[in-house]
Amino acid sequence: MLYLRWALTLTLACVLAWWRTSDQPVAPLARLAAPPSAAASAPPCVTWAEGGLTLPTAEVAQHHAVSTLALPNGGMLAFWFAGSREGATDVALLRSQFDGRGWSAAQAVLTPKLLSQKLGRTVRKLGNPSVWLDAQGQLHMAVVNVTLGGWAMSRIAHLSSADLGLTFDRAQDWITSPWLNISTLVRSPPLPLSDGSFLLPAYHELAIKRPELLHISADGRLLSKRRMAFELQLLQPALATGVDPNHVLAVLRSASARDPWIHQQESSDGGLTWTNPHPLSLPNPDAYVALASWPQQRLWLMVYNPETTTRKRLAVAWRAWDDPEGEWHPSPVEINEPTEASYPSLVVQDGYVEVLYTQNRQAIAHRRLQVCPVPVAPGAAASKSVASGAP
Repeated sequence: MLYLRWALTLTLACVLAWWRTSDQPVAPLARLAAPPSAAASAPPCVTWAEGGLTLPTAEVAQHHAVSTLALPNGGMLAFWFAGSREGATDVALLRSQFDGRGWSAAQAVLTPKLLSQKLGRTVRKLGNPSVWLDAQGQLHMAVVNVTLGGWAMSRIAHLSSADLGLTFDRAQDWITSPWLNISTLVRSPPLPLSDGSFLLPAYHELAIKRPELLHISADGRLLSKRRMAFELQLLQPALATGVDPNHVLAVLRSASARDPWIHQQESSDGGLTWTNPHPLSLPNPDAYVALASWPQQRLWLMVYNPETTTRKRLAVAWRAWDDPEGEWHPSPVEINEPTEASYPSLVVQDGYVEVLYTQNRQAIAHRRLQVCPVPVAPGAAASKSVASGAP
């Protein structure tokens, strides 16, 4: 009985310490990096380019949770996890590179065994990766990993690479929680700050779910963590800025079956403080929502699952930067799959919007968004659309 009392007391003390931990530091963040300027334009008609592409994938049962990165030369990198099933010990992180015409064959670049060796502790499961480039072109990856238990027991490992993710030369654990350093996860890409550091969206999942932000130094060190909200069932925030680099928009996934809507928060001071989350009139089945800024069209784009009970369909919605009402407009374009189209990832580059997503848990699919072609009057020369075709 005495041991039980001590165990209960210790557990309660840890929980209270974790709950009461103040956000550090309270000093203002550096200004967010300004997005590219663009001329004002009317809201576009958005459609898919013709065709599509499935990434060459390794011969395993399931592929999921792709994270995409734009390269300075116009190409892209994609990282995702694959194995016999989500959460299995044989899951590895795969990498593929897009050169503008096609994707390279997928290759495993990180396994639980390799990460265990680099961190000096046991890693049994790999989960969501989030990737970005620093000012020197070094690739950084934050990856969810588990030693014991499920995703709610996750930690975040940071790795860096000088060869765009083919190999990783440095790995470290980020200490994100005073309670066994567990239950911090990532999914979305970070926002760059003007001093070279980054604002990385994260979330807590043990017992309750809530959105958080990690402030990461230019060389990949964890500087601070702050909470975006104290809501109990919101997770996987995605961030984007608009014409004002300190105006940050966040969309969030709701894990509550009684609240099956995409939620939104906004910050006017570069992510220091946030409005209370509120639901949008866009349904969602407890699934990740991708968000990106499209400077050439002066709007935000969202790709999401638009139903409350299935992930078979992906839809697109947009919101104009200068709309005082902040209204989201659903677009008629969508993706339909037999069993699953989920976990989208967006890259806006050279005026194009690249969409990658989980395709039936069997592959990663790649589609391209374009502005609708302008109608041509009889006898006039044919107009060109923004994207002439799918990759």
